[in-house]
Amino acid sequence: MAGPIKKFNQGGNTSSSISRQFTPEFVSKAVVEYAARKMFFSKMASREDMPENSGDTITKEIVIPMLHKDNMVDGNLDASTAKLLTYVWYVFPSVGGVLDSKYDANDYLGANAGNLDAAIADAKAAATARVGVLGGSAFLKSGAGNILGGDASYATAKGPLVPLPEEGGVVNLLNSSSKLVSAKMTQHGIGAKYTVRSVTLDSRMKQVAREIKELARATGELKEMQIQNSLLSASEANRMIASDVAVTPVQMTAVDVLDYDALSAFEQALIDNEVPTDTEIVSGTDKVDTKVIENAYVAFVHSRMLPTLRKVKGPDGVTIAWVPKSQYAAGETIMDGEAGSIGSFRFVVVPDLQVYKGAGSLVSADTTGTAGERANTYATGGYYDVFPILVVGTDSFITTGMRSQDVTANHILPKADVHNDMYGQVGGVASKWEYGFLAYRPERIRQLAVVCRRS
Repeated sequence: MAGPIKKFNQGGNTSSSISRQFTPEFVSKAVVEYAARKMFFSKMASREDMPENSGDTITKEIVIPMLHKDNMVDGNLDASTAKLLTYVWYVFPSVGGVLDSKYDANDYLGANAGNLDAAIADAKAAATARVGVLGGSAFLKSGAGNILGGDASYATAKGPLVPLPEEGGVVNLLNSSSKLVSAKMTQHGIGAKYTVRSVTLDSRMKQVAREIKELARATGELKEMQIQNSLLSASEANRMIASDVAVTPVQMTAVDVLDYDALSAFEQALIDNEVPTDTEIVSGTDKVDTKVIENAYVAFVHSRMLPTLRKVKGPDGVTIAWVPKSQYAAGETIMDGEAGSIGSFRFVVVPDLQVYKGAGSLVSADTTGTAGERANTYATGGYYDVFPILVVGTDSFITTGMRSQDVTANHILPKADVHNDMYGQVGGVASKWEYGFLAYRPERIRQLAVVCRRS
């Protein structure tokens, strides 16, 4: 007759040899860690250190050329001979107050089917209405006075130049101007505590070193988030809405998804503001099915934008415009996170790019598109989410910190303290850093706002 069979009991006991397992599990020494977040924006920043004993504000002087559109008549151009730009209005809350808002007829062209006169009227009406809302000493100021205005039209360029009379005289007086832009530096920090007992008894060794490593990683990721948030805030001043009707995010509906026309309009805005392309032309190769990609702007998008990007149709309304990176990777170095290209844009996916949750219009009040399109559009709290497509031109911003102590890390050893810890049982690690963001060429940081479909 066969004897009893010894079996391992899941409760930790064997059938006969021992009442309790003293090695119930084997823990592998190979630790599985989450992959570090990719740094998309930190490596784009130029760095300028603050010297000590110089305050907490860094300022740069920006020289505006004579024929730049930001050089206005009342800012050192001769009004009697300059061609005036008459379709931009500025609203100020009071004399000497900070600019409240800007109304450009170009932003109203889509809503008026390209009719400039109608767009000018709408822009001025909106500016006038804003003055009424502010009330008090608010006033409207025309942007008239930009020589050339960024327009290469022969008629516009010819207008400002008065022929020089035979007797000479004083005509065609121009002057450059400059402006000072400033940013404050702020201090930030994070930390973690531990007890002496937790380090002594924990089965894992070098727990303090592990805490320091994780703290350093978190510090780098937080600085990346700060730069991303600063860039998005700067881009909001140069935001374009991908819509034929909406002029602000809160008006965006389910039909305001990305299309080729919106990308073309965005490209023109980048060209008009002299935003440099960040990549050169990608040459074709002798490999099958490789594509030639033109010099392009780098556009940062959220990962949820990919289904929409892959469906964008070209100028003919039929052919898919999306070119996946696999079709041109053989002829070019692919950027971290790059997914593909459309026209003059190469798209880099930033998985945690901030989204304006619920910033669009009320879903239940939307009558545009089909019910299926409305249900398939991302929304939060009953309002459509607005997704930014962010372009950051080179040589547009700097980050700053103290030259001597940009990032400092401290290990606070356990120490007896009659007020907080009489037994010296608690220690910690802490990281501290300085952060300042200065967009000295803010016109190169731009955003195209769209809504996004799930599929």
